[in-house]
Amino acid sequence: MKKIVIIGVVMFAALQAAAITNESLQDMLVKFYGYQRAGLKTGSCNNLNSSFQNASHGGDNYNGNQLDGGWYDAGDYIKFGMNLSYSVYCLLKGYDVFPSTYTDKYKADHSNGADGIPDILNQVKFATDYMCKAVINNTTVVLDVGNAESEHRTWGVVNGSGRNGTLCDGGDIPATYAACLALMSTLYRDIDSDYADLCLSKAKTAFAFAKSKFASGKYYCTAQTKQGKALYDYPTVDGDKKQQYSDRMVAAGIELYRATDNEDPQYLSWANKGMGEFANCIGYAYIGPLASFEVWRQGLGGATALTANLTFVEEKVRTSGKFNGVYQNSTWGTARDVGSAAFEYALSYVTTANETNRDKYEDRVRDHVEWVSGANGTQSYICGVNGGPTSIHYRTTNYGAVPGAVVSGPNGDGNWENNGQSAEFCEVAIDYNAGITGAVAFLSALESSDGVRLSNGFAVTPTSAVDLDANPVNITATLSKSTPWTVTIQGGAGSKTFSGTGTSIDIDWEGEADVGSFLAGEIVKARLSIEDPISVLDLVKATPKSIELIKTKKPAARAADSLVDDFEDQDSTNRYNGKWQAFGTGTGLTATSFGFATQNESKVLRLSGNVKTFENTTYAGIKTTFQPSGAPCSVGPIKSVLFDLKSTVAANVSVELEQADITDGAYHCKVVPVTTYNNSYRLDIEDFYQPDWVTSETPLNLDQITALRFTVYDSTGMIMLYLDNVTIEGLTVGTSVASARFSRSMATNMPVVANGNLFYTVPRSSVGPVKLSLFTIAGKVVMNRTLMQPAGANVSFALPKLPAGMYFASVNTTGADGSHSRRQTCFSLVR
Repeated sequence: MKKIVIIGVVMFAALQAAAITNESLQDMLVKFYGYQRAGLKTGSCNNLNSSFQNASHGGDNYNGNQLDGGWYDAGDYIKFGMNLSYSVYCLLKGYDVFPSTYTDKYKADHSNGADGIPDILNQVKFATDYMCKAVINNTTVVLDVGNAESEHRTWGVVNGSGRNGTLCDGGDIPATYAACLALMSTLYRDIDSDYADLCLSKAKTAFAFAKSKFASGKYYCTAQTKQGKALYDYPTVDGDKKQQYSDRMVAAGIELYRATDNEDPQYLSWANKGMGEFANCIGYAYIGPLASFEVWRQGLGGATALTANLTFVEEKVRTSGKFNGVYQNSTWGTARDVGSAAFEYALSYVTTANETNRDKYEDRVRDHVEWVSGANGTQSYICGVNGGPTSIHYRTTNYGAVPGAVVSGPNGDGNWENNGQSAEFCEVAIDYNAGITGAVAFLSALESSDGVRLSNGFAVTPTSAVDLDANPVNITATLSKSTPWTVTIQGGAGSKTFSGTGTSIDIDWEGEADVGSFLAGEIVKARLSIEDPISVLDLVKATPKSIELIKTKKPAARAADSLVDDFEDQDSTNRYNGKWQAFGTGTGLTATSFGFATQNESKVLRLSGNVKTFENTTYAGIKTTFQPSGAPCSVGPIKSVLFDLKSTVAANVSVELEQADITDGAYHCKVVPVTTYNNSYRLDIEDFYQPDWVTSETPLNLDQITALRFTVYDSTGMIMLYLDNVTIEGLTVGTSVASARFSRSMATNMPVVANGNLFYTVPRSSVGPVKLSLFTIAGKVVMNRTLMQPAGANVSFALPKLPAGMYFASVNTTGADGSHSRRQTCFSLVR
């Protein structure tokens, strides 16, 4: 009987070895996370451990905020934020880069049958569901759940009724949460847009929390300790802790930049930050290569951190002994590290077109995966694969082995035992599987014939010193099969999208924008995306292209545009008798003043300021009221703001509607990048929002506006802004200095002029726009204006600076029956 069992095991092992393919190996690596599910308050978490199907800890919470679900870290019951967030980001990035290789064989509850959702997303969603709960608000983010000192030292289910969360006191892990949730929102949007929106909202909250911690100098969350030793902390090399947060800032920035289509310039600012030193391959202490890859793929720079880290990894590839041909730089978790290094080599393959390097990187990936899986005839360190471990260090010691689990592997001396009592050799953890899963996906992608090839890569001509007034930009590509495609051109203040279906792309872009406007002095990105995945062999041919703009087209004028000030009169009063004022506050401000200058033969307003911090409490700006007192008034129904602006240094300027009932300074705004070139901007009011420092959200109220503001919050140091041609579409000032100083009886169905102001009441019988014109007595037109105000509205505005003399004012209206009426009056202007 015993012999029969042994023979059966040997036969099973032989069949198992024969059956292991990249696809089946990848499926096992992914399904491992089904064994790590923590309990849910609402029902079964469908943990794949037959004796732990409903798990425990469904009552986990922080001050009543539920923290159920998520992944247990290793063989214990704790949920560690540092390791969980890395594992989520690494797993999602593998799917993000090589999506066609991931299968759909079971549902979220592990029942058989495809559900239209790749299994990797079903598994990772269980973790991001928890992460959304952990990001409670912009002042409260949970780091861990469970006590490291007590629960990491027992196999028992402790506090099954519920445990408290440990809060983040630094910005590093919340920044990683932001990267994870932003990426999940990108990948899940076509599956469930509501869930994608939730993830994106929580990503923004985590980002705001991280940014506030960084601003106060609290960069790192305090790790829990066990017997005085920190669990999940940054490594110490030669007595120096290799601690940095910039890689997490870049990850958060680039994923939010991508998920929001560059909604906020601060995301791009974070994505462009440099990353410092490292002392290991990718892992819970360093995610730089993953972030750097995405920065490269978005066309925002080279994969510098990835390249630098791979050089470090290559130096640690051993040439003899147990680790011959693979990376080894630690004495614990070596199998995890080999799998993680394999994923770095896979990403590096994608980023280069150099065939020599590609051959080398492909060989490295295969060597590393085969070493971990035992496919090269050596010991396998993956349970259920090629005779892998059968006794693991796990929460139920008699469970045996979790299929697909990667164990710790040999120690630094190359020794290893199939011994579940030894965490050193046979511990499993969520980060152990993360890297190798992406590496196996890469190998599957290489072997697949799926994916669109680019016989002619994505190309843009010209890319430098582009004058869109003179010549268009040509964008081309040739695809191996017909498929829907999209080309998006994204700038700091505008975007343009082209789409089509076919094998050939040939576009002439003349500078037009679907949203906002493009800016001279900026570098915009042209991106290609297609419905079918691009072959891994040609991803490098589809990278976004940079286009340097030196001249752009002005936004088109609109019928209801109303000029507020063109500064030709060089005074501080606008055409609505409001006042221009410089303002600023905080220790970072040393000077704010305004005057006038000449730009391209036109008079402009010049603001001088000096802002030394990024705090929202330090700023410099210029604003205009709509009446001299600065009292709130109605300006509705305004649709957009149009203006010309340049700066002595590149900066972000917040265009704000100062509102009387907003008391925390978080006015509705739109942030735009400003360059050293003069640019025209049109900002739609519907795109205005309150900034992330808002303490009490207040709806935009166009009846309570006190001023239009142009504000710099960036730490720019000395800066000068040059502002011109401020125009507001649909502006109607309900209470102005004119109506206060002069009787409203002066405003009639005939234009009335007094003290340089014109008063007019739109006839109640009028339908549509009203055309108002001013003529000299000789018949020369000196002003044409189209009024979009509704019937019965009182209109008043300042007239342009005209010489003294006799003038005619003519008004053309249209009645409900389509009839046209013209009224004309004569007035004398005295100077």
